[in-house]
Amino acid sequence: MKKEISTAGNLIQIISQSKQNALKKVNEELIQMYWKVGEYLSTESTKG
Repeated sequence: MKKEISTAGNLIQIISQSKQNALKKVNEELIQMYWKVGEYLSTESTKG
């Protein structure tokens, strides 16, 4: 029983870490998108 609890705990830790890594990557992509949108809008507003 103790081994199963340890195994389950390790799996939960692996899954949690992967979820955190995924969220960080999504946030990085969102920041890049916002930066590009802002840059585009800034460029367009100076054209007109």
